Amino acid sequence: SPTTRAASRGESAPRRVTIHDIRLLRYEYPALELIIRCGKGTYIRSLARDLGHRLDCGAYVRALRRNSIGPFSLHAAISLESPRQEASQHLLPLEAGLPAARVELPPELIARLAVGQAIEISAAFIPLGAEEVAVFDPARRFRALAAWDPATGKLQPTKVFQLE
Repeated sequence: SPTTRAASRGESAPRRVTIHDIRLLRYEYPALELIIRCGKGTYIRSLARDLGHRLDCGAYVRALRRNSIGPFSLHAAISLESPRQEASQHLLPLEAGLPAARVELPPELIARLAVGQAIEISAAFIPLGAEEVAVFDPARRFRALAAWDPATGKLQPTKVFQLE
């Protein structure tokens, strides 16, 4: 299989990724500078390798900088050397880094997630297209991240947080 052959050569198996936009910033032979807006799970170094292979010239990444991820961006970043008072004014709430898909569950279901059990839940409670779900309790406290499987109608906990 392609996956087995790739693994035996020390390569990662092919997988589908989303590239929203690629912009050429500068080209001075042999260097090329790009800005790439892509979905999660995209390996930019693999993209460079694949482009070089396709162009039959080889390619590698000399420098890589992530400008943003989710609600976090370099534009809004502050220096690690910033005074504590200034830094605390720039903190985002915990929820800013959570998936947009959210569900509130009763304590008995959260208790099951907390011990690693998958739980059945109606698809009506999960936003269409969601893969990862932030789980909250009735007091609106963040409790877990879970993977949603629409085929089985189950939430499988991936990270559980004890906030007591």
